[in-house]
Amino acid sequence: MLLSLRSQKVLTLAKGLSPSYLRVGGASSDRIMFNKTHDQPGINLSVADWDNLNHLAMNAGMDLIYDFNVILRKNGQWDPTNARQLLEYTVKKGYKPAGYELGNEPNHRPQVKIISEKQLAKDFAAFKHVASSVGVPPFLTIGPDIGGVIMPYLEKFLEAGGGDVLDAVTMHHYYTNGQSATLKDFTDSKLLDSLIPEVQSFVKTCNQKAPGKQCWLGETSSCSHGGAQHISDRYVAGFL
Repeated sequence: MLLSLRSQKVLTLAKGLSPSYLRVGGASSDRIMFNKTHDQPGINLSVADWDNLNHLAMNAGMDLIYDFNVILRKNGQWDPTNARQLLEYTVKKGYKPAGYELGNEPNHRPQVKIISEKQLAKDFAAFKHVASSVGVPPFLTIGPDIGGVIMPYLEKFLEAGGGDVLDAVTMHHYYTNGQSATLKDFTDSKLLDSLIPEVQSFVKTCNQKAPGKQCWLGETSSCSHGGAQHISDRYVAGFL
């Protein structure tokens, strides 16, 4: 990890953001494996990384949310082997993350085949079964972290059982693509207002297909793909 999770400065800054959720997820979540116990190449989350992350969250007064790798698959279904190992270690150490996610933006994956809505709902159910069998204390199941608010995918996922499994339904929103954004975009009133209909449509879908469940904006910023160079790090980015 590039960020020193044991840094006193990082802890001091984190305390200034509490109480809050500390989410460890995003596109890289579908490349992470705990302690290199799986033969698929990816990013290693070591035991020390996990210890430091949980200690940081606890000491800063934050609630940790962790996003599991959904690309680890066997016979078309999610393979929970690596997740079980992390959960067993977590229970053994007495760590209590507030919630867990499974995968990131499943409706569009440039590098792998899209996982069907019905299968993803089954994968979430499998995750909850694994967590229960390991003895994980109460936690929130959060997802599916839909990207671009493609409602047909979200509707089918919730109808297929996803709405019964989740505690919080999540969407992601970015105003524009960082690779093509211009300075003018950052003060474009139409672009500024684009979040409104997306949120309204998202909440309506959640209320219809998963009544009673929380609706979360799980990930957002001005631009996707890491932001727009020499714009996202300037004052003007504050408007978006």
